[in-house]
Amino acid sequence: MERRIIKEYDVLRVIVTLLVIVGHSTYFSIMTNYGGCDYSGFTEPNLSIFYKLANLAVGTIYLFHMPLYMALSGALMRYRVETVGEYNSLKHLVFNKIPKLIIPFIVVTVVFQIPIKYLGGYYDESENIFKDMFVGQFLIQGNTHLWFLPTLFVIFILVYLLEKFVKIKLKYKLLLFAVISIFHSFIPIALLNHIIQYLFWFYAGYCFEIERENLNNRIKHRKTISLLLTCILFIISIAILKLLIPEDNSVLIKLLTNIMELLCGALGCCIVYILSYLLTYTKILDNLLFKLIRQNTLGLYLYSDMWNYVILAIGVELFGSWIFISNIGSALFIFARIILTFVISLLISIILKKMKIKYIS
Repeated sequence: MERRIIKEYDVLRVIVTLLVIVGHSTYFSIMTNYGGCDYSGFTEPNLSIFYKLANLAVGTIYLFHMPLYMALSGALMRYRVETVGEYNSLKHLVFNKIPKLIIPFIVVTVVFQIPIKYLGGYYDESENIFKDMFVGQFLIQGNTHLWFLPTLFVIFILVYLLEKFVKIKLKYKLLLFAVISIFHSFIPIALLNHIIQYLFWFYAGYCFEIERENLNNRIKHRKTISLLLTCILFIISIAILKLLIPEDNSVLIKLLTNIMELLCGALGCCIVYILSYLLTYTKILDNLLFKLIRQNTLGLYLYSDMWNYVILAIGVELFGSWIFISNIGSALFIFARIILTFVISLLISIILKKMKIKYIS
């Protein structure tokens, strides 16, 4: 069977990809045991108001942009299983996903991410640089935006096995995954942490696909109230999370924080999906820039974040603290990071496609 284009998923994929790029546009201090960058000394005496607001916006985006990415992957898996007839065996699934997830993870890490991070000063403080590269990037114990790929690979396999061998209702599995996910922050192994956290979101998308058309009809007939009510609930949930829950390392507070982040993430996902569905009734699908982004969402994800380290290093070298403590400087620098990482990653993706290099574009 030929795959039918699901317009709302196309719009959703583009929005989420852009949110990933924006979400990586404000950090200036990421220190791990396996490398990092720290420009916090340049933020004295204080970050600009603009930078603080940008950090707040990005912190909000982080509550739902990767959950949404995972949910979209789950929804597409369900669609391909039920409608297209893909993934009819574990072997087929594994051999389908290795080229799409594991090969890009390895190749992009070796050829692009490690060298570019090295140029950006990520390993300047490393005492054993090869250990930091291997453990930090390949074992995902450092900072790498490519954690998504091996995590998604494992989750695909887990969901396939659970659906094949665990014959209980979807809603009970979803509830179980939700409960398990709130304990993710207690897991020190990053890959396991991510799997526990995002299995719920993937499976939520998997379940959502069954009801998508019914929900679309409801949104279509109640679009204003659907969007408005979801936005109000999202704002209330964010306010509770940010203002009422104290910063505390106690187990109870951590669990409460994780529960509220789960709720905020769900509401954020709903808002973006409603917007994506409503945009399918506009001319956005015919927009040339939209088409270009849609054709290169993988490349934009793979090649955008790593350039932030280089841009940060150059920005600090040229302008010092001005890009952090001045409102104008902060606005220009954050905007520059968004545009430059977008353009560079888009060009890399287009060039690799022109060269017909598979799996990494």
